Amino acid sequence: NNQFYVCDGKEEELDAESILEKYRMVNVINYAIAHDGVIPYYQGIYDNKEQTIHHFEALMRLKDENGKVYTPIDFLDVARSYGLLYDALSMEMIRKVFDAFKDNENESVSINLGMRDIKNEELTRYICSFLSTARHPEHFIFEILENEDVDEYETLLRSVNNIHKLGGKMSIDDFGSGYSNLLHVVSIPADYLKIDGSIVKECCRNK
Repeated sequence: NNQFYVCDGKEEELDAESILEKYRMVNVINYAIAHDGVIPYYQGIYDNKEQTIHHFEALMRLKDENGKVYTPIDFLDVARSYGLLYDALSMEMIRKVFDAFKDNENESVSINLGMRDIKNEELTRYICSFLSTARHPEHFIFEILENEDVDEYETLLRSVNNIHKLGGKMSIDDFGSGYSNLLHVVSIPADYLKIDGSIVKECCRNK
């Protein structure tokens, strides 16, 4: 409900059009939260050896009042700048993914978690509560976004250990981009390591 936005114009170089677009996206986010417009898309992860889909990755989309669908590149930075909007999106996304896969006997799904999610006590309590009663907690994989700066290792490791104790799995996502750090691989007891495409794209041609 902000009526004014105060910034250092020289630092941020925001023009009127950029500010209006930011607030238009705030309205899109609020509409999606209030009108069931947070939509999980499921991308199948293909196993070349078995020639089948190994599991699904849940990707967030938002739908506005006109039915237009937005990808995270459109709304995620804006949501992060308004922390409570980001928290509401994360909670709604995770609820929907859990509901979609809670009775699935054969297929697993991965869900992205940022450091803000891991530090969100309400969200982590909800995740642990769900896993404690899930029929197949091993079907739920939580991907730590490696392209974010991990600033609280104790909190992160506590969350990872809690998820493991309840049968869930952990993955380090996008290793090789952003804040890539080998310390993550050594310190975080992950079940999977997803290596960024920039690292592996030449692996068939370049020793």
